[in-house]
Amino acid sequence: MTDIAAFPDSVTGETVRALIGAYTLPTGYDYEKNGKWIETGTRNAILSNRAVDKVPGSVPVRRAVIASRCDLRGQPTDEGFFAWGDKYYDMLQETELVVGTPVAALHESADKNWLFVQAYHYAGWIPTSAAAFCSAEDFARYAKPEDYITVTAARIPSGETVLDTGGTPPC
Repeated sequence: MTDIAAFPDSVTGETVRALIGAYTLPTGYDYEKNGKWIETGTRNAILSNRAVDKVPGSVPVRRAVIASRCDLRGQPTDEGFFAWGDKYYDMLQETELVVGTPVAALHESADKNWLFVQAYHYAGWIPTSAAAFCSAEDFARYAKPEDYITVTAARIPSGETVLDTGGTPPC
């Protein structure tokens, strides 16, 4: 876990390159969702798009908040890597980021369509369009909110509902 609220203003290029390099293209998962073989040229283009050679020695961190739900991926591509016959388990899909998630943007892909970001629980690639860059003050409101709620029960009564009163639930 990363304390995203305390993330530094800059990190070393070595750190960013190591984070990016921690994700490799999967082996044994060599097919698109429709069963088509993923060619070497496509693989090389995905790896090249990471633009690892463009990471500077010192990387200024840009703060952002996720503005639209997005997938966080191991590589800067929408291309899925599946086992033969599998249509559901994309090996590049790491997790999803929901609206309001604070992230530290560390690098941009060569085509500028992807950002390599650090969230509190994962690092990976998101579509550039999903990030809203913001000031340190705005970032802090999401990364370390003053007001929050902690739920410790499996069920919280919220008063009468249609079901409680014997009414018909809306469809």
